[in-house]
Amino acid sequence: MTARRLISAALLAFLAASAGHAQQTGPTTGFDAPPPPEPVRPTKPIGEGETVKATHGDWQVRCVTEAETETCALFQLALNPEGNPAAEVTLVPFVQEGVSAGMTVLLPLGIMLQEGLIVQVDQNPGTRHAFRVCTTNGCLARFGLRTETVDQMKAGQQLLMGVSALNLDAPVALQVSLRGFTRAFAELNEE
Repeated sequence: MTARRLISAALLAFLAASAGHAQQTGPTTGFDAPPPPEPVRPTKPIGEGETVKATHGDWQVRCVTEAETETCALFQLALNPEGNPAAEVTLVPFVQEGVSAGMTVLLPLGIMLQEGLIVQVDQNPGTRHAFRVCTTNGCLARFGLRTETVDQMKAGQQLLMGVSALNLDAPVALQVSLRGFTRAFAELNEE
């Protein structure tokens, strides 16, 4: 085999082997990106043994059955100002003088714990709540909602949660839609 044929064969083998590596995917292919999907309020995947019993507006009634006992809670993802999921909000009925519900908010790690969580319905005065614990999943604030606050939520448009984080220059207001809250809360209390 002549040197020229040997070089040509080696070049063809190299080109054939590298052809698969030359293909690119993503924005560098020259193809336009697909149009963004219609905005949909995000939800967290259902956990093991958990079911969505009902959806009312932006609220889900999620239930877990253990030892033939069903326990249900309201669930929604709070959104940051850019519309991205930023916290999990869970609400359960709670009967104590002046308190109608218990709320748990799970936020990602990196929040300023000493600042607490400020909860405000529409333009009503807000209340500050302490964080209870941080785990590898995030930081939890767990507190009771006064009957007055639950009544404001039934009549309101949105629940705002103010939180400070290490990577933010100023506190941010997370948004929780109150669309469907009244019906969801009523169903939860029927349980």
